[in-house]
Amino acid sequence: MKKLRCLAGTHDHEMIPAAVVAALGATFSAVHGQAETMARAAVKMAALKNEPFYRLPFCGMVEAEAFGAEIQIPEAESGPKALGYPCKKIEDLLGPPPLDLTKGRIAEALRAVELLHEEQGSSPADTAGLIVLNVEGPFTVLSFLIDSGALLKALMTGRAVLEKVLPLIEDGLIRYIEAGVRCGADIISYADPAVALEIVGPKLYREIAGLSSFRLLKRVEHLPVLIHLCGRKSLALEEVGLCRAEEIALPVTGVKNYGEALRFFAASKEPLIIGHNCLKNAGMPVRQAMRIELEV
Repeated sequence: MKKLRCLAGTHDHEMIPAAVVAALGATFSAVHGQAETMARAAVKMAALKNEPFYRLPFCGMVEAEAFGAEIQIPEAESGPKALGYPCKKIEDLLGPPPLDLTKGRIAEALRAVELLHEEQGSSPADTAGLIVLNVEGPFTVLSFLIDSGALLKALMTGRAVLEKVLPLIEDGLIRYIEAGVRCGADIISYADPAVALEIVGPKLYREIAGLSSFRLLKRVEHLPVLIHLCGRKSLALEEVGLCRAEEIALPVTGVKNYGEALRFFAASKEPLIIGHNCLKNAGMPVRQAMRIELEV
């Protein structure tokens, strides 16, 4: 079977045009960190890009910030940026602060999901935008807490410490996903681009990086939500034997593109993981999707 095209392997921060911010009568800091403005910006961006998704949040640093990373939001189109690393060596990662979902930008992102969900009720089900909560994986979180060189070294020589840290990060991210589902997210979009199979090799990827995402996904696969797994992530997990993919046929009529296919699956509120594709392919004609079955 010809694999569907994967356009991206990351939730890079959304480039919010200054014109959109101005039209909202807002600031960049509000767009990235205030629930009401974030929700309105998601609707504006969906219309601007002609996408069926309201995607939140607009940067991949929200989870890391909740774990202690210092993030600055400039009043410009460049988006949020990290200000150094709070951890200097791998041992500093032990005992990261528990992820607090009640304050900061992570709380605002969840509230934005809730606001959009409340508005969905007044729109026809087949036209309302799908609410997508972007979730970054454990290694992407760690990449904002410690220098990438130290993180790569830990993969090679600091595994004992790393294997204690990863479950703590996973626990926090699982609570975030669960909260997102409770708030009304239609799709959980999961990626972990900070560590790639091509960089660390299949052995380390299977034993540490891939296994961390595998553990996390196994603990949320029962939730009544569509989990959209980044195509690069699902392909890597399949290559190292942590999942398998199988085709799911779509109705011959009524589904014209990938975005409509995801709407079809999300509407059932049944647990399902879809992969080997990208949300950026929403307008791409498609007649099937790839179900991901996690297995070792």
